[in-house]
Amino acid sequence: MTTALKMTAIKFNGEQFLLNEAMKNELLTLIRRFEEPMIRGEITSAQIVECFLHKYDLIGPGASEATVEDKVSEDDWNLIVGALYHLDEKRTIRLTAANEKIVRAMGDGYGKMSWQELHDRELCWDWSHIRDSTPAAKRAMAQMIREFLGQ
Repeated sequence: MTTALKMTAIKFNGEQFLLNEAMKNELLTLIRRFEEPMIRGEITSAQIVECFLHKYDLIGPGASEATVEDKVSEDDWNLIVGALYHLDEKRTIRLTAANEKIVRAMGDGYGKMSWQELHDRELCWDWSHIRDSTPAAKRAMAQMIREFLGQ
């Protein structure tokens, strides 16, 4: 017996993306959560969808010709957000300043750079450097966070 996966298609910037049921529900929950800020004009639904697609490396530098094996797991992504995200309410993991610098320097969203290069260009705390990193860099960052946490 085979079970057909139910997929939902969404269009973003003229491109079609297929979401499984869990991803669709997650996106709908995000849109509902940001309903008030959207009404106030603080954020658009397109911005929410864009962030969501970035999370799963469906758009951005990590998305080009990527296979399923090239994706970052939800556990890895949640670990990265928990340790490195720029808003405190999402930062559930506290690394030492030295350890955080090491993990941030592992990102490659702006290309492979040392901590000093990121610092010199005033990019060391820029979330885009983390968010736009390749799946391999994200997996490496998550693994390093786990090591720092003793997991």
